[in-house]
Amino acid sequence: MADAWSTVGSRLWLEAAVVILTARDGIRPPGVTADWFHHPVPRAAWTRLSEAEAAGQPVDLAVMLLDPEAGALLPLVPQMGQYFATAQGAAEALGRWVRREHLASVCRQALQALATGDDAGAERLLAQATASVPAPGAWTPAKAAALRLWELYEARQTAPDAGRLRYGWSQWDSLTEGLQPGELVVIAARAGIGKTLVAGNLTRHWAREGVGVAYLSLEMLGPRLLARWLAMETGLDALQLARNLPQGPREWDAVTRAFGRVAEWPVWIWTQPVTLSGAVAALRQAARQHGARVAIVDYAGLIQLEPLTRDEPVAYQVGRLARALRRVGQEEGIPVIALVQLNRALEGRTNKVPTLADLR
Repeated sequence: MADAWSTVGSRLWLEAAVVILTARDGIRPPGVTADWFHHPVPRAAWTRLSEAEAAGQPVDLAVMLLDPEAGALLPLVPQMGQYFATAQGAAEALGRWVRREHLASVCRQALQALATGDDAGAERLLAQATASVPAPGAWTPAKAAALRLWELYEARQTAPDAGRLRYGWSQWDSLTEGLQPGELVVIAARAGIGKTLVAGNLTRHWAREGVGVAYLSLEMLGPRLLARWLAMETGLDALQLARNLPQGPREWDAVTRAFGRVAEWPVWIWTQPVTLSGAVAALRQAARQHGARVAIVDYAGLIQLEPLTRDEPVAYQVGRLARALRRVGQEEGIPVIALVQLNRALEGRTNKVPTLADLR
């Protein structure tokens, strides 16, 4: 059965995703009908969910177990969750697929009409196809946008920092007004300049404030990272704490006390190698299950990216990575800080302003 679902993005796969995520979340996306499902297993599962809802029963994964064929979808739950945050997202993707199939069908009919000399019929069909294509997005009235801005002003009067995170450095905060939910911040520098040190200081500041931090550490394993944080807390040498033991009773006492404080930080660390989709899924998990309010990726260049084409430029790959990190931040309502290394060749140029091509 698993082979039947292996083509990500196919209509069968999207139908399965809509059913699975609807059952997982217990929320049916609006507008989806049984007519959307052409394949028997997703259709049977959707029918089972519809019957449960009509009977006033919970719409969840347990309902699918009542149907042997529909239950075959359950092992795919983690896979679908990596691609879509909600059933609504999967439904929108399936809706686009359905519209494309409709457009393709209409175009074939128009070509047949032209082949038989029915020019008027072809024009009518093409006009129908054009009218059925929805605009990408929705219009927002100026009044609605103004009301939303006014609500933000009112919220800031009672809580000036509502919805934002301060870096904890007064000059940086005055320049940036802090971090906003959904914002992507890139910190780029050559190797060894101190990017991880900056990230560690930010993590320490936020953790002390009770702010949950998701730390994607792809360059440094957990113990080495913790040794750095202990060094910040104690003032001792990070390399010494990572490779040796504290020296003397005073250092042991300082480290023991620091261990107790760091162990209580609301920080979650990920150190396993990940692909782009895996990194997105890990950040979603940190935000939803652990309550992380900010994410740090150290460093973004170690996320495994597969080129879309054999000669895809590095700048295009970096663009895909940046869009994915920004999207997960916007969807989960958390700012994302990405640490990025710069090529050393930048130092040999007259204009040393970095570009996407300088990122590693």
